[in-house]
Amino acid sequence: MVEGDGAVVETLLRTAGGPPESVQTGIDPRIQRVAGQALQGVTQPAALVAIDAPSGEVRAVVSRPAGGFPRAIQGRYPPGSTFKIVTATAALASGESPDASVSCPPEVVVGGRRFVNAEGEAFGPIPFRTAFYRSCNTAFINVATGLPADALGAEGRKEITTFYGDVFGWLEYDMLTQDRHRLVMRVHSDEQFVFLIADEQPMTAPRLDHFGMSVGTLEEFEDLYKKVQDKATADPAVTRRPATRLGG
Repeated sequence: MVEGDGAVVETLLRTAGGPPESVQTGIDPRIQRVAGQALQGVTQPAALVAIDAPSGEVRAVVSRPAGGFPRAIQGRYPPGSTFKIVTATAALASGESPDASVSCPPEVVVGGRRFVNAEGEAFGPIPFRTAFYRSCNTAFINVATGLPADALGAEGRKEITTFYGDVFGWLEYDMLTQDRHRLVMRVHSDEQFVFLIADEQPMTAPRLDHFGMSVGTLEEFEDLYKKVQDKATADPAVTRRPATRLGG
């Protein structure tokens, strides 16, 4: 312990030193230099973290202002628009075309809450690729699939809610659900929803756009995946797919 002027008051703990050991990280010096150059001259709070997608290893970390709070490492922020990368990948993998038309209105209201775009932007009907480029929140706000109306009849809704209830613990919002048209499920809190929209003419239904849930650790992910596998084993109607291993 030391005084404010640096004078030693008391030694609380003393540990013996040891030989140095090599430490291996995923930081790539070349990428780190480029990341630093990208934020060179930035005086406002900013952070850049480059992650290798296949391995999950961190390749570069930069925080600004230099010498300030290390927000790139210690900052805790919601995923925000970064999750659009996941959403867009899922949509494309499901057969969505990058040129499919999606609506980017100035605002949408979901469950009584109003959602808007940054700076009040609105682009109207635009290609899916443009909605991603423009990071349009309202185009990515709801989950909606091209379901036939029968899929959201009483029996269809029961199958869906049973699966998501058993695996994820989601609950149906009865007051918001409309027979043969809309199924609304509560995701962990009253402020998170999943919407499934059906129509007699499925392609006229709102587009597939946004859903996100998070896990805090690899163990949580593996536990969630195990629940899906157990459900697939017990129910032949559930399709089994290989797990995606999260690196770190």
